[in-house]
This record gives sequence, structure tokens and C-alpha cells, in this order.
Amino acid sequence: PGTRVDVSARTAEPFERASLRVLDDEPVQAELAEGRDLSASFVIRENGSYQFHLHSSQTVSLSPEFGIEVEPDLAPTVELQATSDRIEIEYNRRLPIAWSARDDFGVDRVEAIVGEKAVPIRDPLENSLGMEGSFRKTPQELGLEPGQEVELVIRAWDNDEVSGSKPGDSRSIRVKVLGPQASS
Repeated sequence: PGTRVDVSARTAEPFERASLRVLDDEPVQAELAEGRDLSASFVIRENGSYQFHLHSSQTVSLSPEFGIEVEPDLAPTVELQATSDRIEIEYNRRLPIAWSARDDFGVDRVEAIVGEKAVPIRDPLENSLGMEGSFRKTPQELGLEPGQEVELVIRAWDNDEVSGSKPGDSRSIRVKVLGPQASS
């Protein structure tokens, strides 16, 4: 839902004008070039069909009906790149994590979920279908103390304004915070 569809067709014979009917709505004017090249646009709302109405003198010819099958919007796909599913790191060193997020509508924002806390990572500068970056925070900047162990997930939100923004999560990793000098 919300996807804009551009339709073009070419007729076997020339017509004077054309319109497009989507679902049960009233037909709207379609562009007709050289009497045969049709083009029109519409926004997907629900399952149904669309059809061209072709006008010539006093007659109206109807194209076949073409089906519209709406697919639900999926959450963003989020990948987390880390050397292991368990990281032990000094509280004042940056976490060695990279991430990428992709969505068919566009990524609205990306955050890290550290334990129960959401930490903003990045908002896109413009509507972007994908984003990537490095997690540049230290455990200390996240408010974590030596000895703590938490789950970390990267979460991206899409910008679907039709059916609502949805989150997508990466796999989780465990982060154990060490003191200023690491010890095993």
C-alpha cells in the first residue's frame, strides 16, 4: 500500500482519448500520445484491478482488466557485523561493530538497543533505501559499568507512512564490560 504505479501501454489502433479506472473509482484521464501510446499513474491501496477505457468517436473500448495484488510492507533488514556473538571490551574503548540497514520504502532512523535502553545512532539526511555505519560508542558513553553484561541489537525503522513505521532488528550480541585493563 502506498506504492505509486506508472502504467504504459500501446494500442493496436489509434484512439482519440483514454482514461484509467482503478478499483471501482471513476476513470481518470490517461495520457495518449500519437493516438496509441498510453500512460497513467495510480497509488496502490488494496487488491483489485485496473483497466484502460479507450474512446473513439461514439464508442468506448475496454482493455482487459489487470490485477492488483497488494503485498504487505515488511520491516527493514538489519545486519550487524561483529567479530563474535560475544564481545569483552574495556569500558573506555569503542565497540568494534558495523551495521547496515535496508528497506523498500526507506530507512527513517537507526538505533542501538543496549539492554533496555535505546541509543540513537543515525537519522538519514534524506529519504534513503539503505544506510550503513559503525557503532562509535564506548560502554562508558552508554552508561555501562565494568562487570556489566548486556545484549546489544541494532534496530532500524522504516518510513512507511501508509501502514505505519515498522522496526527491524539485527541479530543480538552479548557485550561484557571490563575495567580499564582487560583481564581474562
